[in-house]
Amino acid sequence: AVSLGGREPADQPKRPRLIIPGSETVPVHVTTAQTAAVTEKLRTTSTVPVPMDQVDAAPAEPSEPVKTVTAPQPLMPPEGFKPSVHTSAQELPPYEPEPQPAYVPQSVPGSRPMPARPPVTLKTKTQISNAHKTTIAALLGLAVVLLGWFLLDRSAKNRLMRVYNEKITLAADPTATELPVDAEALGLLLNAAIGTGMNEARQTVYQALYLAKATDGTDIDARIADFATKRAMSADVREVLIRDVLRRRNNPSVMPALMNYASQTGTDPRFAVAALQAVRFMAQDGQIPQLLAILQKTSDDEVRRAAEDTMAEIIGKSASGTQLAGQFIEAYRTAASDSIRHSLLRMIGRCGGDKALELVKTALAEPRDRVAAIASIGSWRDGSALPLIYKFIGDSDDMQLRARAFDAVSRFCNERGESLGRDALGSIWRQMAALAKTTEEQVKVIGALMQHDEEWSIRLLEQYRDSENHSVADRADRALRVMEEHRKLRGQSNQE
Repeated sequence: AVSLGGREPADQPKRPRLIIPGSETVPVHVTTAQTAAVTEKLRTTSTVPVPMDQVDAAPAEPSEPVKTVTAPQPLMPPEGFKPSVHTSAQELPPYEPEPQPAYVPQSVPGSRPMPARPPVTLKTKTQISNAHKTTIAALLGLAVVLLGWFLLDRSAKNRLMRVYNEKITLAADPTATELPVDAEALGLLLNAAIGTGMNEARQTVYQALYLAKATDGTDIDARIADFATKRAMSADVREVLIRDVLRRRNNPSVMPALMNYASQTGTDPRFAVAALQAVRFMAQDGQIPQLLAILQKTSDDEVRRAAEDTMAEIIGKSASGTQLAGQFIEAYRTAASDSIRHSLLRMIGRCGGDKALELVKTALAEPRDRVAAIASIGSWRDGSALPLIYKFIGDSDDMQLRARAFDAVSRFCNERGESLGRDALGSIWRQMAALAKTTEEQVKVIGALMQHDEEWSIRLLEQYRDSENHSVADRADRALRVMEEHRKLRGQSNQE
């Protein structure tokens, strides 16, 4: 049984004692001489512990008991005598420890030496000079000014945003006919035109610029023209501002700026065309010389065509068209290229007159100018040049030139029909019907006759319906039925 404590019973045999190797007590014999030597060494040296490896490990004899010796006491003189140097107690000088050598730290391999700590200097409280106080005050004042400026700028931006939203909302109203703006609001709209990314929003800005009406005397058209021709912006925005916004505003005061912009050498042809299109319906006879110079100088066909179209618009509404022909005839004779000659020849035809008629008659005889001469007769100012085209068709066997001649006569009747009168139109198409030889030419005549619900046109169509050419007869029959339907519809409309 295992005992939980207390003494073991006496009758139990004693168990053998477990001896751990190396735990036996080994007697060490130290002699008296060795003990004395060690004692003397400890007394005469400092209290620095002696390493164990310096102690003689040789076996020693058993030590003897150490005897205590009483230190000698000083002799006292007999009573009544003075002490002498031999009998008085001697006082030892006070103990002064030997100076210890300075400790030099030894570097341990693998360790990092500790950095030397710099001496700590205590900062004394300094007085701030008046100059420093003034600088600090100035900086604080500047900070206050900047903060105030920031708040004012933010407030101003919020106000401008409210103004812009108000103008855009008014412009988006389809019933709006004008938009009151001052110089500030106009600047907001112009900047929005070049800064707005979405096309729908940009169209609203364009509408606002078109409806803009000054409330403070600002020249809105001049401002828009200056902005559109000088500021950096995308090509699409510049083109719309010039061609659409300024053209719709229709203010002749911007013509000099736009004409100068179109005539500049470095202007992109796309923007030059936009400027010429913008002034097309505003230009007058006085702009002919500058437009003529642009037509002669440019090497771009689109710019030349835009200048020609603008001059054609001027000539068409001018009361002195025949007088304008002189400068075109002079330019035609000195033209540097065929393309310029042909543009000028078309302008001469629009002006009309005897000189123009003689020049076109000569051009019809020139192979390189023949196409332009035919086109010029199609835009002639009156019917005085039609005999030339009749003769040309009758004498020519070139089907392409004949087709161009028929197209020129159709264009002339469409453009000048109202001024010619019914009888003149009837005479023209009877002449053309007699000249038409091929199926294509006769079909062109039938198509033109359908546009005129007159007795002369119906008789001509009935003649074509009886043609032996089935294609021509079928086309004439359908033309007559269409005209009959239109006549019935007009009668019903008049009755209602």
